[in-house]
Amino acid sequence: MEALVPAAGFSSRAVAAGFRERVEQHMQAQPESGDLRLRKLARELRLGSRTLQRRLEDEGTSNAQVLDRLREVRARALVGNGTEPLAEVAFALGFSEFATFSRAFKRWTGVAPGGFRSAATR
Repeated sequence: MEALVPAAGFSSRAVAAGFRERVEQHMQAQPESGDLRLRKLARELRLGSRTLQRRLEDEGTSNAQVLDRLREVRARALVGNGTEPLAEVAFALGFSEFATFSRAFKRWTGVAPGGFRSAATR
């Protein structure tokens, strides 16, 4: 049985995880810029764009779904802390318009960002 060798930029623990988890770990380590586009991500992981897509598809997901989930996690944390203006949160997560962010946030949580923040800061 051959030993697993960590891929460039990944710890041994990350190699043992599924590919989707490795991609998520990499995305989480990125600055809050929201710039997690497929080509950029593939380049950083030293993969071709199509290879990245195929490997995520093999695990029943896509770059868009992984990005959406990470944005949700970041959004809940940023909105819940109650300090940064909601429009700034939207921009930090890569949304060009607050309305688009608000719709996504409501899809994720069932409530608007302002309502979520009010409940979290009570």
